[in-house]
Amino acid sequence: MAVLPDDMTYFINTRLFDVVTVPRTHVPLGTVGLVTAVAGRVRPTDRPFARHVQCDDFQDGDAFLVNGGEQGRQLSVVLAGGTSYAINPLLFKVTTVNNLEDSGDGLTSDDLREVAVPIGYAGVVVTLDGDIPNRSDGDMIGPIIPGHRSFQLPWVFLEQGGVRGVQEEVLSEGETYALNPWFVRVVLVPTRYLILEWRTSENWESLNHDAHLDEITFSVQGHRLRLPLTQTLRIPASAAPRLVSAFGSPSGLGGVISYRVTMQRFADRVLGTTVANFLHGLAATSTVDDLIGRYHQIKVELSDQIRASLDEWGVVALETVMGPFEVEDPRLNETLRRIVETRTTETTKSQLLMHENQIDEMRVRAERRRAALELEREVELLGYDNVEMRRIIGKISKMQVPMAVSADISGLLDYLPMTIASSLLRQLRELRTAQGKKTEGSPENPSQL
Repeated sequence: MAVLPDDMTYFINTRLFDVVTVPRTHVPLGTVGLVTAVAGRVRPTDRPFARHVQCDDFQDGDAFLVNGGEQGRQLSVVLAGGTSYAINPLLFKVTTVNNLEDSGDGLTSDDLREVAVPIGYAGVVVTLDGDIPNRSDGDMIGPIIPGHRSFQLPWVFLEQGGVRGVQEEVLSEGETYALNPWFVRVVLVPTRYLILEWRTSENWESLNHDAHLDEITFSVQGHRLRLPLTQTLRIPASAAPRLVSAFGSPSGLGGVISYRVTMQRFADRVLGTTVANFLHGLAATSTVDDLIGRYHQIKVELSDQIRASLDEWGVVALETVMGPFEVEDPRLNETLRRIVETRTTETTKSQLLMHENQIDEMRVRAERRRAALELEREVELLGYDNVEMRRIIGKISKMQVPMAVSADISGLLDYLPMTIASSLLRQLRELRTAQGKKTEGSPENPSQL
């Protein structure tokens, strides 16, 4: 178990001891080393990993064995990439990117690299060991377990009762993690804006997230119609584990995986099915003319259907872009195009007229407010009675009356309409009565007024 520290000289009786010099175990920068113990207790058959034992990164073989270290794969990884370790190769086998050919378990150099989650992605973690989850409650996602430093201390995860499978806790974008690929698999799910397009099969690219969204075609009144459609959406990091759980992740060893099949299945089974069902119901109850006439309404209804479907998965629907209906018959397609242009022009004119009416109404209301404010200021300065009398005189001055009348006001009344004359006499009587009441209590000396 013991090893001799390097860079020292020892006086050893070579008749009693054979000293074998071996290279220190070097783990390249940005990678991890996996450890398999070839000595120790026999681990239980129901556990894929040996029990974790503190042993100075496997440099203290005596502590490993004395404290109950077990044979087989170890949960801990040699964390510090770019460092070398004095590990006894007769006690521990360390797999690095430098000796992968000797591992024999299908690992690749990518599996041993530190997991870096790019910007615009969430790392969904699938643990390959843990308690068997209770699926009877319908919850397919493992709960958050504290203390394991984002799955970098897997023995803490297991000791705290973590379950195997997809985990609710995700790895944050822009971070790097030293993870054991025997223990976890990381599926990258895009959280940036995604634009999914329904298109013909010859334009498919198998790596695109919308690879399974075929061109939209349906029949109405015996005519074959096409509908160009694109959908912009965003997957929050909190929704990513559910998508991976529902639509699958690759099997095998761990490591980081950009598994586009998950998103392709989601796009096909959720978005594709929602749009297909909507158009199937539309085709059964509409004519071609109905589709053209109700284009904008149909676009709103389809957007609402897509938004509701994505909401059920916690995915945000940002924009639905629906192109015009296209018919395979060129002549009918040209006729429909002219109809759409005519109706669009009529709609535009109607909207312009409505806007003009709204502008006129706003101008009238503004003029009324201005007149009301001017009247209010005039009343504050002159008093209500004087303002009223000024307005009466102003109206009278605009009437068609003789250039001269007799001194008696009755001469003027002969030329006034009955309603105006009556109103004028009534208001004059009220003013005279009001002024008479004010003068009853006036002092005899006018200077005191």
